Amino acid sequence: MRARPFLIGFFLCIILFPCIANAAGPTGIKLFFKDRQGVETGFYTGSYALLIGVSDYTDNWPDLERIPNELQRVESALKKHGFQIDKVLNPTGDQMKKAFDLFIRLYGHDKNNRLLFFFAGHGYTRKQDKTGYLIPSDAPDPAKNEKAFLRKSLAMEQILGWSRQIEAKHALFLFDSCLEGTVFEPKIPKNPPDISHTTSQPVRQFITAGSAGDEAPARSAFALFLVRALKGEADLNSDGYVTGTELGMYLRKKMLNLGAGQTPQYGRIKDPLFGQGDFVFQILTSSKDKTSLLASQTSNPEIDMWELVKNSTDVEDVNDFLSTFPDGQLLDAARSKLRKMERRAIFDKGKAYYDSQNYQEALKCFQKAAEKGYADAQNYVGLMYDEGKGVRRDERESLKWFQKAADQGHAGAQRYIALIKDAQKEKRKEKIEIRSLFDKGLAYYDNKDYQEALKWLQRADEKGHPEAQTYIALIRNARKEKRKEGIETQSLFDKGLEYYDNKDFQEALKWFQQAYQKGHPGAQKYIALIHDAREEKRKEKISTQTLFDKGLEYYNYESYGEALGFFLKAAEQGDANAQNYAGLIYDAGKGVKKDEIEAIKWFQKAAEQGHKFARYNLGLQYYIGDEVKKDYQKALKWFLLAAEQGHPGAQNYAGLIYDAGKGVKKDEIEAIKWFQKAAEQGHKFARYNLGLQYYIGDEVEKDYQKALKWFLMAAEQGHPGAQNYAGLIYDAGKGVKKDELEAIKWFQKAAEQGHKFARYNLGLQYYIGDEVEKDYQKALKWFLLAAEQGHPGAQNYAGLIYDAGKGVKKDELEAIKWFQKAAEQGYKSAQYNTGLQYYEGDEIQKDYQEALRWFLKAAQQGHPKAQNFLGIMYENGFGARTDTDEAIKWYRASSKNGNSDSQRALKRLES
Repeated sequence: MRARPFLIGFFLCIILFPCIANAAGPTGIKLFFKDRQGVETGFYTGSYALLIGVSDYTDNWPDLERIPNELQRVESALKKHGFQIDKVLNPTGDQMKKAFDLFIRLYGHDKNNRLLFFFAGHGYTRKQDKTGYLIPSDAPDPAKNEKAFLRKSLAMEQILGWSRQIEAKHALFLFDSCLEGTVFEPKIPKNPPDISHTTSQPVRQFITAGSAGDEAPARSAFALFLVRALKGEADLNSDGYVTGTELGMYLRKKMLNLGAGQTPQYGRIKDPLFGQGDFVFQILTSSKDKTSLLASQTSNPEIDMWELVKNSTDVEDVNDFLSTFPDGQLLDAARSKLRKMERRAIFDKGKAYYDSQNYQEALKCFQKAAEKGYADAQNYVGLMYDEGKGVRRDERESLKWFQKAADQGHAGAQRYIALIKDAQKEKRKEKIEIRSLFDKGLAYYDNKDYQEALKWLQRADEKGHPEAQTYIALIRNARKEKRKEGIETQSLFDKGLEYYDNKDFQEALKWFQQAYQKGHPGAQKYIALIHDAREEKRKEKISTQTLFDKGLEYYNYESYGEALGFFLKAAEQGDANAQNYAGLIYDAGKGVKKDEIEAIKWFQKAAEQGHKFARYNLGLQYYIGDEVKKDYQKALKWFLLAAEQGHPGAQNYAGLIYDAGKGVKKDEIEAIKWFQKAAEQGHKFARYNLGLQYYIGDEVEKDYQKALKWFLMAAEQGHPGAQNYAGLIYDAGKGVKKDELEAIKWFQKAAEQGHKFARYNLGLQYYIGDEVEKDYQKALKWFLLAAEQGHPGAQNYAGLIYDAGKGVKKDELEAIKWFQKAAEQGYKSAQYNTGLQYYEGDEIQKDYQEALRWFLKAAQQGHPKAQNFLGIMYENGFGARTDTDEAIKWYRASSKNGNSDSQRALKRLES
């Protein structure tokens, strides 16, 4: 179902009733953006987004079940940025083209609008002309019927044409699809540009989740990273904005680092008229920040616009509302807000004067706002009369204004009145002064400026404040601990120096190493000197092998600092084993400060000499990426060299790289070859990976017997994933005789290791009951463990058990809790069960509107019972207006899915 923002209603009114085209309407709220100097460089008057998702394909394209949930997340994130949303799910080719066309006609002709287009689904690029297409739900396979495919699908050239028709200055096209950059220049700058005047120039920007040849995954991280980007992670230059350029750079980096086989493309349109500016999002820094930009989804235009302005801090926004609805039902509320804002503006002006110590002007502003009933202003007038700031001191006048503020619930004024009434004139003055000193000290303490805090707290303590001494003690203790730590570190170093001067280098080294670990800057120099002195002391030349053997002896006794000294000397003489061990010590930070760059240096030297373990270790550095950038091509180079030498870990990683196509062309045959070699050496992860290849079947034919063989080997070694898959094969009887007891055995082993899918599968065994007796208590135990780990199926079954009271006391509140958790993950059965709870109403209050919402979500995923309930609710007006046509629509959908109740209802309504 499409989510229509209320402004569409206004546009349609203008289209349908031209006689009122000049009537006042909502003007929206401007969003200004400024450069680093605070100069306004541009603004938007309207923000609109078209979200299109295709998850259910009718031809040969794989379904993408993730799309509805991801679209919902993107919608929520964009609403927080003030976008009004038009959403379309599973459109046909004609519907998708009409959606683009209508959206542009409605919102594309105001030059100060910003438009965002988001498409999630399959993309396709023709090899012969590199033309990209967005695939609607009814598009056929181009390999089978190319003419029909071209007629149904939406060409990027068409979107390019639309982008030039748009008059709005900024348009951003986001495609969670794999497409070639044929309509835009795929170019990523090295550094994100700052907001400037050029930002406000026209632009058409494009970002795709992948390039041609990449495959749309069943689960894409593109939408997840987009949501995180809009929360501020993509503000790469920390200027408070996320531009289209930064968004493209961020998404490309995140998707490439993820290693999911997708290469995002980003660029501007190949047209100088639309290639100068940059799309802008403002970072939302607090729950109140920009909430006035959020559009309401009600059907009442006045309420919709009120939702936009009710939390605004801009007087013009409220004046716009009053001019639009001069006789509206919210007139009093708007006028009240306007009065409050005017008072607040006067108060803020006074506060600025007050902070700059211009007390006379401050008092004028505060009195003006105070006379209009503003409590904060009344409190400040009281303070100024009490302290004689900008006016002659007058306690009676002070008390009068404090009382006015206190009568409105102002806590500060109430405290001052209590002080005034509880103490004599001089005592009260002293209390206020003492409290002020303490509050100042406390403010500096909270900001961690302990030196300034101590000054004010000591003055408060001298005047007898009861709490000041506590904070003074805290500050002094913190200083004492810090000083004590410094003294202790220096003491360790001094002890080392004493032994060093006495030429007791072994004892000196012990103390220097302790000082070094605590950060003493001079300790490392003496550690090096001791190693040099020891070397000088040895008059005979020690062979490289002797050095390495000595290092290995220390290494085995976990004396890593001593070991490193010998390894480095042997390494400098070219010993590959010593070079590899030196790399291991630096990489792990054993006995020395962790230094991955130094580790890579020694791994490289050993690897270039053919040392297979060093080659494997060097490959890991480039595969994981920490101090060096991830580089799968370099990682594969070293893994292959070690793999050829028989290293099982390297063979497994080589298989992983070929299987995922990281840095190389995806090659599952090559992946299987290396998995096989490692598996035959007993490598449990390779055995698991090899089992997966035969279980899934892609380049090799599915072979459940071979899959089970390797899964069982890995399972016996304790691999939980392999144990779960072994259970699945025995449970389904794939390639072997069905054996549920054997399945349960392996599910149990994996479940006890915390494997959430195995816990769910084990719960199913006890819930269904076949070879084992039904045991709902055991089933619930495992479902709850998997449910806590976020498994939606387990959450739904936990809800079913609590709802039916199977093996436990019936608990509908606990049931709805788990149904709702699974439903929020898009699990359609749980969405139906959640709707049923609100429809029937027992432990929770009956709520047809909430029931309708959840039934709709399940029905859109094809749940027949949910579709039938929608028919019932629209037919009878439960939670919505009575709508026979809508009821028939859902009865038909349910009937097609085999629901007999819906079939009978259709006969009744259509007879």
